[in-house]
Amino acid sequence: MRTSVKKARGRPRGRTAPHRPVLSVRVPEELYERIQTSARDNGRTVSEEAVWRTQQSYEWETAFGSVRAILAESRRATDAAKKLPLERTLRERGYTKVHAVDGAVWFEPGVHAPTWIFANFNADTRILLQEMLDQAAARGAAAAIEKMGKQS
Repeated sequence: MRTSVKKARGRPRGRTAPHRPVLSVRVPEELYERIQTSARDNGRTVSEEAVWRTQQSYEWETAFGSVRAILAESRRATDAAKKLPLERTLRERGYTKVHAVDGAVWFEPGVHAPTWIFANFNADTRILLQEMLDQAAARGAAAAIEKMGKQS
């Protein structure tokens, strides 16, 4: 006669993993589908994906602060910029103003204006611009020589 031993059910006694509380949340169907899709894409269960995304939101908040605080700061900066003249604000932020025939152009900080201008012109325009620069240099040299001659 065989004695059968009942298989134990439930969580094993003396569990090694710490107890993790259960959080039950009802979500809209669309959100559940998005979580399912991202869990599948990331190789996680739906629960692991929900926990990971929740942790990410807290880490983002710790790193950058609350969204409301960021929006409030951007509004303050925008309001302050509106009170200052545009040109002064651009100069304070490192933009470079380059005058042109029809007005002026502002270049972002770090952009070398002459290099950008030459790189974005076609060959004919580059030749014309080079001729203009050569003529300006020649006029400057002639003026300098004339000024030196008057001083002698």
